[in-house]
Amino acid sequence: MMHGDLGPSSAKRSGRQGARAPRGFGLVAAAWLLALTACSSSRPVAAPRVDPSDDPARTSSVLLADTDLEDYLAVEDTRVERLSDNLLKVHVRIRNVSDTNVPILVETEFFQQGRIPYGDRTPRSVFLVPRGGTISYGATSTQARAADFTVTIWRNKVR
Repeated sequence: MMHGDLGPSSAKRSGRQGARAPRGFGLVAAAWLLALTACSSSRPVAAPRVDPSDDPARTSSVLLADTDLEDYLAVEDTRVERLSDNLLKVHVRIRNVSDTNVPILVETEFFQQGRIPYGDRTPRSVFLVPRGGTISYGATSTQARAADFTVTIWRNKVR
């Protein structure tokens, strides 16, 4: 037997068992997969639409990014004012309704008309909301085109 021959004795020596695929099987399988792929991609499917009223990021001005915060925090008051230089200023009072101190991160993103983001985002600020206490948070847009905003609150996971 020649070197590289995969006859029956060669298969036994290498530990491979079982029947070999018929000659040309790989080519037939590849053609079948190609045809299946071509058929499945030829008919576009409509993407599911998100109802904007179901998306809190589009309908709420203050978001709790960590859902467990619902048991700890409440927003008392949100005020918005247009400053003399036409910038948008946001004020939010955040109350801790639990009996434990809650460390949080707060960030504001401003949007132009139609809730289109334009890169006006504050750095995340760190706060400790004392048990039963309230903090005031404020942010001002950097550009006059700000027409809307979202304040996002995360739990500050201190290690």
